[in-house]
Amino acid sequence: MEKFINLSNYALMLEKKAFLGESVNLSEGKDDPDEQTEAGLAKVKGGSAANSQYIAQWNQLIADYEKNKTKAGTYTVMIRHDNGQAMVNVQYSVGADGKPVKDSIKLAQTTNQAQPEISEADGFAKVKAASDAIAALFVEGSAFFAPFKGNWNDDDTGAATAFDNWYNSKWKATIDTLKSHSNADVKLSATNVSTAATSILSKMRGSFDANDSVVWNVIDAKGAYVKYEVDTDF
Repeated sequence: MEKFINLSNYALMLEKKAFLGESVNLSEGKDDPDEQTEAGLAKVKGGSAANSQYIAQWNQLIADYEKNKTKAGTYTVMIRHDNGQAMVNVQYSVGADGKPVKDSIKLAQTTNQAQPEISEADGFAKVKAASDAIAALFVEGSAFFAPFKGNWNDDDTGAATAFDNWYNSKWKATIDTLKSHSNADVKLSATNVSTAATSILSKMRGSFDANDSVVWNVIDAKGAYVKYEVDTDF
């Protein structure tokens, strides 16, 4: 999502609809998207190509990004056909640097699309996998942070942004979902992972922390606590 189309094309489309007396209210039409599929998502993403018939749909996504780019997070936007009918509900993430997170564009949950809860076994596995992945980034000689190492000073800001983008694109959505899991141990473990990720980012960006370590626990399927600790001074 690094190549943006100029929004003027989208504005011209709206201007034409207004001239013809058509409604330009993008919230018109039914709320149920009629192409909530990978194929529908591919059409929107393909709208970034020159002369694409879905350039207006791509620019709806870009317009929503422009509105939200000042705050890191995960956002959803309903992309609509030219006639206002809901087409596909899309999710994307914005990093701390205000840029779209690579490969974060995906299908979002629609308002009436109930998603089955992640199983307990899978929930335990996911919080442990997220913790293992975070810990692996901070091992001695980490290849992930190698580009930010310097002879005299490390690029702490760049490293923090890289970690933030990585967590947002790889784990945030899953962990946030598990924070409301019906199993108390899964819920607690996911909350601990989320808190740890926030603490790691804060320590990487800070300059006056008493220590650089972040410690958290997750609970495995057998009820045992698994402790994790990382040194954020990579």
